[in-house]
Amino acid sequence: MTTIYSFSQIWVYQQCPKKYQYQYIDKIEKEFKSSPDLILWTSVHWWLERLYQEVNMRKIPTNQELLKIFHELWNKWIHNAWEKLQYKWDQPIHDYISRWEHYLTDYYDKYYPFSWVNVIWTELTIIFKINNKPFKGIIDRLDKNWDTYIINDYKTNKKLPNEYNNYREQLTLYWLWIKQNFWRYLKHINAKIHYLHFWLLDEWEITNNTISPIIEKYSKIIDEIDKAKVKYAESFNSDNQIFPAKNNSFCKFCEYKKLCPLLKNTDI
Repeated sequence: MTTIYSFSQIWVYQQCPKKYQYQYIDKIEKEFKSSPDLILWTSVHWWLERLYQEVNMRKIPTNQELLKIFHELWNKWIHNAWEKLQYKWDQPIHDYISRWEHYLTDYYDKYYPFSWVNVIWTELTIIFKINNKPFKGIIDRLDKNWDTYIINDYKTNKKLPNEYNNYREQLTLYWLWIKQNFWRYLKHINAKIHYLHFWLLDEWEITNNTISPIIEKYSKIIDEIDKAKVKYAESFNSDNQIFPAKNNSFCKFCEYKKLCPLLKNTDI
């Protein structure tokens, strides 16, 4: 069966090959299934998706209408995930709510009445190929401005990434899917990352020159994973060094600490 890779899979492998093995090959159930941060991310994306779906129908909802539904979804998802929540930070639940009410209200006020935007899709799942290997992604919002397509992505991070980071690579690779489907109708493809916590916008144009090294990078990573999976299957799942555990800053929040050969006897 052909693996359909995704950015989340690649990033897990880069963080820790052992975690990749547990999650995507052995398919072991996670000790923690969610966190307030993840539920917040989902709620914020839903808020933005609903907003731009309405905008595309030339029907502008009020911010209060959107915030009401935001609260309803947050409460529902928090309640459903309560026994499987992992708290990454010492922060009360109400702090998440009040902080993001403020951010979303600022976003709404800044772009209202949204007359400038021509939205093609929101939360669109796409599948494309990187050197004949299927790859899956999600475009948060795709806009069209004359002969330019604009890929939008929203981030709720409380830390800014480095200048050259996986987020830029992620949006740049989406160029492949857009080029394949809409090449007759466009001349330029731009990308925008909205860092909502910092009120920052990272914007750039995607070209053949910018995408080539990124395609090469991800092709090598996928080939490396494929070869490791073959070795792992041939070893009858007994060789711990094929997908080695990697000690790093992500270990503290890992869902597989009780299984990890590096962490299971520690207090991390």
